[in-house]
Amino acid sequence: FNLSAETTQKVLHGLMKAESEMDVWFLSGGTNLGVMRMLGEARAKLAPRAPLIGCTTWGSLPGAHELMSATKLEEAGQGKSVNLDNNHSHFFLIDNGSHEFLAEQPYRTAFEKAVHNRLQVDAKPLRSGCLFKIPYVCICIEGGVGSIGQMHAVSQQGMAILSLKGTGRAADFLGDLALLRFDNQSEDARYISWKDKSLKHRLLCQFFHQID
Repeated sequence: FNLSAETTQKVLHGLMKAESEMDVWFLSGGTNLGVMRMLGEARAKLAPRAPLIGCTTWGSLPGAHELMSATKLEEAGQGKSVNLDNNHSHFFLIDNGSHEFLAEQPYRTAFEKAVHNRLQVDAKPLRSGCLFKIPYVCICIEGGVGSIGQMHAVSQQGMAILSLKGTGRAADFLGDLALLRFDNQSEDARYISWKDKSLKHRLLCQFFHQID
Protein backbone atom coordinates (compact mmCIF):
# COMPACT_ATOMS: atom_id res chain seq x y z
CA PHE A 1 0.00 0.00 0.00
CA ASN A 2 1.71 3.18 -1.17
CA LEU A 3 -0.36 6.37 -1.18
CA SER A 4 1.17 9.80 -0.70
CA ALA A 5 0.33 11.60 2.54
CA GLU A 6 -1.51 14.30 0.59
CA THR A 7 -3.69 11.83 -1.32
CA THR A 8 -4.39 9.84 1.82
CA GLN A 9 -5.48 12.94 3.71
CA LYS A 10 -7.81 14.07 0.92
CA VAL A 11 -9.45 10.66 0.55
CA LEU A 12 -9.95 10.01 4.25
CA HIS A 13 -11.16 13.53 5.05
CA GLY A 14 -13.63 13.21 2.18
CA LEU A 15 -14.97 9.92 3.50
CA MET A 16 -15.34 11.22 7.05
CA LYS A 17 -17.06 14.37 5.76
CA ALA A 18 -19.53 12.18 3.88
CA GLU A 19 -20.23 10.28 7.11
CA SER A 20 -21.01 13.47 9.02
CA GLU A 21 -23.35 14.76 6.32
CA MET A 22 -25.11 11.56 5.25
CA ASP A 23 -25.03 9.17 8.24
CA VAL A 24 -22.87 6.62 6.41
CA TRP A 25 -22.05 3.08 7.48
CA PHE A 26 -18.57 1.86 6.47
CA LEU A 27 -17.56 -1.77 5.93
CA SER A 28 -14.00 -2.93 5.37
CA GLY A 29 -11.86 -6.05 5.68
CA GLY A 30 -11.25 -5.10 9.32
CA THR A 31 -7.50 -5.74 9.54
CA ASN A 32 -4.74 -3.30 10.45
CA LEU A 33 -3.30 -3.24 6.93
CA GLY A 34 -3.40 -0.68 4.12
CA VAL A 35 -6.51 1.38 3.60
CA MET A 36 -8.40 -0.57 6.30
CA ARG A 37 -5.96 0.60 8.95
CA MET A 38 -5.97 4.15 7.59
CA LEU A 39 -9.75 4.22 7.58
CA GLY A 40 -9.72 3.14 11.21
CA GLU A 41 -7.25 5.87 12.11
CA ALA A 42 -9.35 8.47 10.29
CA ARG A 43 -12.46 7.34 12.18
CA ALA A 44 -10.63 7.57 15.52
CA LYS A 45 -9.43 11.11 14.80
CA LEU A 46 -12.29 12.63 12.81
CA ALA A 47 -15.51 10.67 13.41
CA PRO A 48 -15.21 8.39 16.47
CA ARG A 49 -18.96 7.63 16.48
CA ALA A 50 -19.07 6.52 12.84
CA PRO A 51 -20.03 2.86 12.34
CA LEU A 52 -17.00 1.08 10.85
CA ILE A 53 -17.63 -2.65 10.55
CA GLY A 54 -14.75 -5.00 9.88
CA CYS A 55 -15.71 -8.17 8.02
CA THR A 56 -13.11 -10.91 7.68
CA THR A 57 -12.66 -14.69 7.86
CA TRP A 58 -12.36 -16.01 11.41
CA GLY A 59 -9.93 -18.73 10.41
CA SER A 60 -7.55 -16.30 8.69
CA LEU A 61 -6.71 -14.62 12.00
CA PRO A 62 -3.78 -16.13 13.93
CA GLY A 63 -4.99 -16.92 17.44
CA ALA A 64 -8.65 -16.75 16.41
CA HIS A 65 -9.61 -19.30 19.08
CA GLU A 66 -8.58 -16.76 21.72
CA LEU A 67 -11.12 -14.17 20.53
CA MET A 68 -13.90 -15.35 22.80
CA SER A 69 -14.59 -12.14 24.73
CA ALA A 70 -14.67 -8.39 24.19
CA THR A 71 -11.48 -8.07 26.27
CA LYS A 72 -9.63 -10.62 24.17
CA LEU A 73 -10.85 -8.98 20.97
CA GLU A 74 -9.56 -5.58 22.08
CA GLU A 75 -6.20 -7.05 23.08
CA ALA A 76 -5.95 -8.93 19.78
CA GLY A 77 -6.65 -5.79 17.83
CA GLN A 78 -3.73 -4.09 19.51
CA GLY A 79 -1.27 -6.96 19.16
CA LYS A 80 0.98 -7.96 16.28
CA SER A 81 -0.06 -11.61 16.11
CA VAL A 82 -3.72 -10.91 15.24
CA ASN A 83 -4.17 -8.35 12.52
CA LEU A 84 -7.48 -6.80 13.56
CA ASP A 85 -7.73 -3.02 13.57
CA ASN A 86 -8.94 -1.86 16.98
CA ASN A 87 -10.21 1.47 15.58
CA HIS A 88 -13.15 -0.33 13.95
CA SER A 89 -16.42 -0.07 15.87
CA HIS A 90 -17.65 -3.62 15.19
CA PHE A 91 -16.41 -6.89 13.72
CA PHE A 92 -18.29 -9.43 11.63
CA LEU A 93 -16.12 -12.58 11.65
CA ILE A 94 -17.09 -15.32 9.20
CA ASP A 95 -16.51 -18.84 10.52
CA ASN A 96 -16.96 -20.86 7.32
CA GLY A 97 -14.17 -23.35 7.96
CA SER A 98 -11.74 -21.47 5.72
CA HIS A 99 -8.34 -20.14 6.73
CA GLU A 100 -7.91 -18.07 3.57
CA PHE A 101 -7.79 -14.29 3.48
CA LEU A 102 -10.72 -12.82 1.45
CA ALA A 103 -12.74 -16.05 1.77
CA GLU A 104 -15.42 -13.95 3.47
CA GLN A 105 -16.23 -11.97 0.32
CA PRO A 106 -19.44 -13.82 -0.71
CA TYR A 107 -20.79 -13.50 2.84
CA ARG A 108 -19.77 -9.88 3.12
CA THR A 109 -21.45 -9.03 -0.18
CA ALA A 110 -24.64 -10.82 0.90
CA PHE A 111 -24.56 -9.03 4.26
CA GLU A 112 -24.16 -5.63 2.60
CA LYS A 113 -27.06 -6.32 0.27
CA ALA A 114 -29.29 -7.56 3.11
CA VAL A 115 -28.59 -4.45 5.22
CA HIS A 116 -29.19 -2.15 2.26
CA ASN A 117 -32.47 -3.87 1.39
CA ARG A 118 -33.66 -3.67 5.00
CA LEU A 119 -32.84 0.03 5.24
CA GLN A 120 -34.51 0.65 1.90
CA VAL A 121 -37.72 -1.01 3.12
CA ASP A 122 -37.71 1.25 6.19
CA ALA A 123 -36.94 4.42 4.20
CA LYS A 124 -39.62 7.09 4.44
CA PRO A 125 -41.00 8.67 1.23
CA LEU A 126 -39.96 12.22 0.40
CA ARG A 127 -42.47 15.06 0.62
CA SER A 128 -43.05 14.66 -3.11
CA GLY A 129 -44.17 11.09 -2.49
CA CYS A 130 -41.15 9.64 -4.28
CA LEU A 131 -39.17 6.92 -2.53
CA PHE A 132 -35.70 7.98 -1.45
CA LYS A 133 -33.11 5.52 -2.74
CA ILE A 134 -30.40 4.85 -0.18
CA PRO A 135 -26.92 5.00 -1.80
CA TYR A 136 -25.12 1.66 -1.97
CA VAL A 137 -21.49 2.14 -3.00
CA CYS A 138 -18.25 0.14 -2.98
CA ILE A 139 -15.12 2.31 -3.05
CA CYS A 140 -11.84 1.04 -4.46
CA ILE A 141 -8.73 2.83 -3.16
CA GLU A 142 -5.53 1.40 -4.70
CA GLY A 143 -5.96 -2.34 -4.01
CA GLY A 144 -4.75 -5.51 -5.70
CA VAL A 145 -6.14 -8.53 -7.54
CA GLY A 146 -8.49 -9.32 -4.66
CA SER A 147 -9.99 -5.85 -4.94
CA ILE A 148 -10.84 -6.42 -8.60
CA GLY A 149 -12.59 -9.65 -7.67
CA GLN A 150 -14.52 -7.83 -4.95
CA MET A 151 -15.58 -5.10 -7.37
CA HIS A 152 -16.89 -7.73 -9.77
CA ALA A 153 -18.80 -9.52 -7.00
CA VAL A 154 -20.54 -6.39 -5.72
CA SER A 155 -21.35 -5.21 -9.24
CA GLN A 156 -23.31 -8.44 -9.74
CA GLN A 157 -25.39 -7.50 -6.68
CA GLY A 158 -26.29 -4.12 -8.14
CA MET A 159 -23.91 -2.06 -5.99
CA ALA A 160 -22.37 1.05 -7.55
CA ILE A 161 -18.57 1.11 -7.82
CA LEU A 162 -16.46 4.19 -7.14
CA SER A 163 -12.87 3.58 -8.24
CA LEU A 164 -10.53 6.38 -7.18
CA LYS A 165 -8.27 6.64 -10.22
CA GLY A 166 -4.95 8.15 -9.28
CA THR A 167 -4.52 6.11 -6.08
CA GLY A 168 -2.73 3.35 -7.98
CA ARG A 169 -2.90 -0.35 -8.85
CA ALA A 170 -6.42 -1.85 -8.98
CA ALA A 171 -8.17 1.52 -8.72
CA ASP A 172 -6.22 2.91 -11.69
CA PHE A 173 -6.78 -0.28 -13.67
CA LEU A 174 -10.55 -0.14 -13.13
CA GLY A 175 -10.51 3.56 -13.94
CA ASP A 176 -8.84 2.84 -17.28
CA LEU A 177 -11.39 0.14 -18.04
CA ALA A 178 -14.24 2.53 -17.34
CA LEU A 179 -12.69 5.14 -19.64
CA LEU A 180 -12.33 2.61 -22.46
CA ARG A 181 -15.86 1.31 -21.99
CA PHE A 182 -17.82 4.50 -21.38
CA ASP A 183 -15.68 7.45 -22.48
CA ASN A 184 -13.04 6.29 -24.96
CA GLN A 185 -12.65 9.79 -26.45
CA SER A 186 -11.88 11.52 -23.16
CA GLU A 187 -8.59 13.32 -22.62
CA ASP A 188 -7.51 10.75 -20.01
CA ALA A 189 -8.24 7.81 -22.33
CA ARG A 190 -5.88 9.25 -24.96
CA TYR A 191 -2.93 8.71 -22.62
CA ILE A 192 -3.48 4.95 -22.57
CA SER A 193 -1.11 3.33 -25.09
CA TRP A 194 -2.59 1.32 -27.97
CA LYS A 195 -0.91 -1.82 -26.63
CA ASP A 196 -2.47 -1.27 -23.22
CA LYS A 197 -5.82 -0.44 -24.83
CA SER A 198 -5.89 -3.78 -26.64
CA LEU A 199 -5.03 -5.74 -23.49
CA LYS A 200 -7.33 -3.77 -21.23
CA HIS A 201 -10.18 -4.00 -23.71
CA ARG A 202 -9.98 -7.81 -23.58
CA LEU A 203 -9.87 -7.73 -19.80
CA LEU A 204 -12.74 -5.25 -19.83
CA CYS A 205 -14.89 -7.66 -21.83
CA GLN A 206 -14.12 -10.41 -19.35
CA PHE A 207 -14.87 -8.14 -16.40
CA PHE A 208 -18.22 -6.93 -17.68
CA HIS A 209 -19.08 -10.23 -19.44
CA GLN A 210 -19.75 -8.53 -22.76
CA ILE A 211 -18.01 -8.04 -26.11
CA ASP A 212 -18.72 -5.06 -28.30
